[in-house]
Amino acid sequence: MNHSAPAAIQQQMYTRERRGVFRSTEGYDTIAKSAGLDGQLIKKQIHPLCVYDTPAVLTASGEKNESAYPAELHLLRLDNGDLLLGRSVYKAADFTGLRSTFFTHHYVIPGSRWDSGEVSFKDIIGASFAEQYDIEQGEELPALESLPLQSPDGEPVPPRALLSELNLGERRFEQLLYAAMSSVSGKKKVYIALDVPVEQLSVKAALLLELLYAGLPPAFRRQFGFMTYAKEPQSKKSIHLTFVERGSLRPGDRNIEKEFIFDLENDRIANADMDANSHAFLDFAWSNLEQPERMAVFFEFAERMLSGMEPGRELSISSYNELSILFQLEGGQEELYGQHKSGILQSMLNYLSSPSALMGKVRLNDLYLSCFDREFDRVRQGSLPEIFVAESFRDYYRLEGKHSGNKIIAYFIHALNHAQAQGDKEAFEALYGVLTEEPVLSKAFFTRVMTDVRLCKLLFGPYLEDQLHKTKSVQDALALAEQWSEAYPVLYELELFHELVRTQVADKLRPGARLLETASKLMDEVRKRKEAGGVLSFGELSLLEGVELAAYCKLMSVLQLSTVTRQQLLDALFLSWPDQLRIWNAELTEDGQRLTAAKLLAAYRWVTQPGPGPELLSDLPADAIDEVQELARQMLASEADTASFESIILAFYRSPELEAVNYAALIDFLHQNAKQKETIYTFFRWSEQHPDFMRPRGFVPAFRTAVIAYFKQYDREAFKKRANMKRYFSKAGPDLQEIYKYARMELSSPMMRRFRKNPKLTVIAVVLVAGVALTSGGIWMAGGGEPAGGKGADVSVLPSDSPDVGTGEGNGGEGTASQPAVYAEEELVDGVGNAVALVFPFEDAAVCSAFKPDHLKIISSTGPQLELKGLKYTSSCGSNTEESGSSGEVKNSGGSNGTDSADSSGKSETQNQPAGDGDSAQDAENGNTSLLSNAPYKVTVQLNEPLAIPLASVIQIQDKEYLLVAAPESESNQDKS
Repeated sequence: MNHSAPAAIQQQMYTRERRGVFRSTEGYDTIAKSAGLDGQLIKKQIHPLCVYDTPAVLTASGEKNESAYPAELHLLRLDNGDLLLGRSVYKAADFTGLRSTFFTHHYVIPGSRWDSGEVSFKDIIGASFAEQYDIEQGEELPALESLPLQSPDGEPVPPRALLSELNLGERRFEQLLYAAMSSVSGKKKVYIALDVPVEQLSVKAALLLELLYAGLPPAFRRQFGFMTYAKEPQSKKSIHLTFVERGSLRPGDRNIEKEFIFDLENDRIANADMDANSHAFLDFAWSNLEQPERMAVFFEFAERMLSGMEPGRELSISSYNELSILFQLEGGQEELYGQHKSGILQSMLNYLSSPSALMGKVRLNDLYLSCFDREFDRVRQGSLPEIFVAESFRDYYRLEGKHSGNKIIAYFIHALNHAQAQGDKEAFEALYGVLTEEPVLSKAFFTRVMTDVRLCKLLFGPYLEDQLHKTKSVQDALALAEQWSEAYPVLYELELFHELVRTQVADKLRPGARLLETASKLMDEVRKRKEAGGVLSFGELSLLEGVELAAYCKLMSVLQLSTVTRQQLLDALFLSWPDQLRIWNAELTEDGQRLTAAKLLAAYRWVTQPGPGPELLSDLPADAIDEVQELARQMLASEADTASFESIILAFYRSPELEAVNYAALIDFLHQNAKQKETIYTFFRWSEQHPDFMRPRGFVPAFRTAVIAYFKQYDREAFKKRANMKRYFSKAGPDLQEIYKYARMELSSPMMRRFRKNPKLTVIAVVLVAGVALTSGGIWMAGGGEPAGGKGADVSVLPSDSPDVGTGEGNGGEGTASQPAVYAEEELVDGVGNAVALVFPFEDAAVCSAFKPDHLKIISSTGPQLELKGLKYTSSCGSNTEESGSSGEVKNSGGSNGTDSADSSGKSETQNQPAGDGDSAQDAENGNTSLLSNAPYKVTVQLNEPLAIPLASVIQIQDKEYLLVAAPESESNQDKS
């Protein structure tokens, strides 16, 4: 809109005429306007408001008197911010004199003049309007400097008298004011049907509007739009309140069912229930209904308080509830403070928190300080404050701690002191919670308290103790203590602080499975802090050393040795600090503590020294030795295969002398916990060199008995395994060989034991065997080479005669397999059979002797091809000697089949040895003879390391291939049982 003058008031008139501004033919149109009004503004926003619907009751009666028809006064904000004030009146005849019409006169008031209050709501209600215009006077209307006003018409009607006449009491008026404010800040419309004759409707509506305007805060007034008469309720943009003809607010009308309805003719008010928090301002407005000057002062106060607040706050009804209470409190109504203490303190802080509020809202700041003084006096006299009051003063300190900070700190000191004196722990903790939420206030408070030893003991001590108690671990407690000491170094000088930290950290060391682990971590943490670098103050060093000592003493008071694990001992590095341990142990005051310290140190040295001896336990009483040994046995149980034998036997010394070993229990321990029997065989051989097992005349008898008992009870098959004989038993010393020989005899059959115990029986057996052999040979020779049993007698078939398996070199005769065979000697590695040697059987001695396997290839369908070189081998090819490839070592051959026959003592056994003695005798006794194992000649190739070779693999030597088959049953049983 283009104004002819910046603040001029523009005019527009509208009716039915023979021509208009925007049309040249007869009809409704603007007939005159000010030059400053834009034509598009008129057409789009003003024309829709140029209407008038005659009241139904007057239309029905055919009323011709224009004064009987109510004028329709309306006010609203245009889109450009200007104010549109207009009035439409009924006209009985138009320019033709043949039909009725209406005439509308509008003022467009600059928004700035309305917002500033230059144009008041009274001016709006009392404005003067034209009722007709002669178009012959021209289409242009002058712009006005001020709004024309009507002359006063009689004495004003008292507000309460007017409301009484309109059937509006206190509650209904407050509801109406609430609805008007809600409509401005929301979307709902207000419709009022006054219980007055239609001729008076517009007049009474204007009077009621004047009362409403007096109660509306300025921010609402600036937006509030109304219409004093409408035939039916209709929603119009920017019109918040509309007075309608009686009878038009019909119940059940869905168009208005959610709007604010005031059907005063029928005493029906709908949707106008007030918010419970809105009463303060509405009550204030009602009480000042006849004191507009006081309301004006309040609105001035409210606008000042709302300055700088977030947008939209000035249109919040709750803001005026708060401000009306503050306004009245400032005016001397002190009882409101007790009724609304929380809301008052909170709202004051809210308004004071806006930028520059302390300077621009001095009245409010003074009011807040007066409330603080009231609360300070209450606390100083012994009353405990409400937490919300303390929170308010804490927040005020954030805003204005410069001038009031000391008094606020004193307030909290008094409050905490009374809470402590009254034993109110809940209030004590809550007040500290309020304090510590504001870092600046917290810093100032604790600095003040720690400068006074009495206050520190009275107020800070209980608080710190509670904070340390709430930590979950010793590390958390130590970290909290460090935070406090870094923030307030003066604490290092206070014995109270040292004592609290020592006590609370030690208190975290509670009995349990992880006690030693927890204590170790604490000791390591303290040591790191002491060695972190830099020079520690005397107080800081004293605190750390005190924590160490307190933790050590507590550990020795509550530790149960049975809960300690090997890993915990290995991690307990503080047990490796001898100088520190001497200092700590000197501070132990109870015998139980000193004994626990000695037991724990012995256990630590046990698991950390490579070969612990009895001297490790020599200073302990008998029951303590037993306890440490039991702990050691628990720890060593899972490491029986890897732990040193010195560590193990130490657990089986008999207390208190520690001079004798419980051999049976020791061997039983190894049997129960060693995963591999070889560990026990290795231990037996190791024992030959240890004085606790050997005497000048040989093994201690008790140990000898225990070893023999082990084989008889747990390991009866030990001497039947060739691998055991080669790796363990045959390499034993003479004394241990004697034990093995006796154990093997004890494990043999009763007949064999009888032969061994009676040499004469052995000679007789040899003679009988020889006689039988000579007789069988003579019969065979006499029978043309057939056995005594005749042609059909049962004979053993060599591998070369078998149709299933061929030997290494066959004679090419009938029944020989198409591919020579080889089998593997095995040992168990982690429960899996792995080849350690390959055995090649032969029928022909010459072929066997010529077989020199210097290298070979292993070809498998399930794995990669392997080529092995530089292998060692032994040949048993019927020469009464056993040749060794590569090494040239020569061994005795025990028989025609070339198998080893050395006994456990290392002496050579002849063919005259009784059956059942030695490996071959055992094989025969058990009936494990197989075709391959009885092949006359063999070459055994030792592998460099155990290999997992699948059956049916091909072993290639030069251009010859051998098929890997299962080992003979006898050897398989010996190696794997």
